[in-house]
Formats: sequence, C-alpha cells, structure tokens
Amino acid sequence: MNRVRVIKIGCSDPRIQISMRNYLEKFHDAFEDRQEVFPILNAGGQRNFTAEHQRIPFLSQIEIAVNNGAHTCVIFAHEDCGAYGGSGNFQNLADERQTYVNDVNTIARYVESRFAGKLKIQKVMLMRKPRTEDFSRFETIN
Repeated sequence: MNRVRVIKIGCSDPRIQISMRNYLEKFHDAFEDRQEVFPILNAGGQRNFTAEHQRIPFLSQIEIAVNNGAHTCVIFAHEDCGAYGGSGNFQNLADERQTYVNDVNTIARYVESRFAGKLKIQKVMLMRKPRTEDFSRFETIN
C-alpha cells in the first residue's frame, strides 16, 4: 500500500465517481487503478464528517492513509447531494453551495488540526453542466 499519495474524501453518489477520478488524474496525476488514491466515501461525504460521533472513523482512515504515504487530501462536495435532501431542499443555488462550503471547511479544519504538516488539503466543488447530470465542472473552495 506504499503507493498511496492522495486521499479522496467525498460522497458515494454514483453520479460523481467518474468526475472525482478524472479530477485526481488531471490535477494530481493520481490513479486509482495504480493504488495511488485512498478513497474515503460515504453518502453525504462532508455532511457525515461534520457529525462528531462519525468523525473518529474518518480520522482513523486518514491516519492509515498518511501512514502509508498519502501527502495530499482532496475533499469533494457536489451539487444536488441527496444526504442534504437534494438541490430542491435549498432556497437557491447560492444557499446550497454555501452549506456545502461550510461543511467542507469544517472537515478541512479537523484534518488540518490533526495532521498539521503532514497533509496538503485541497477543497473542490463538483458542479453540473446546466440541465444535465454531468458533474464535470470543478471549482476550488477557499
């Protein structure tokens, strides 16, 4: 397992799996089929990490990845996440996006505090092309 370079934290929604994979290949030259990516996925990705009782298993998985060579952690969020009730559960796209950004930043703070100096953290929003289920638009979260 010493080839692991990148931790992928995200939602298990099948609509976004290819987009996350493509992002990591394009921007990190990290390939899952070469065992360079350590995936940490569940329904709602970032939302579940923000719940205190679920945080410890996430952090334990990250620690395993770091101990096996991971030096970068990419945290993904995506529009229309079912764990939040989908896009229709928000007043508008701006409110939806801000909710995801807040939760991703919460994860980043926990990971940074636990693994200071060991991991570079990147935060990414996956967005759909208009009127499609194609989540190939990427935006870095600050």
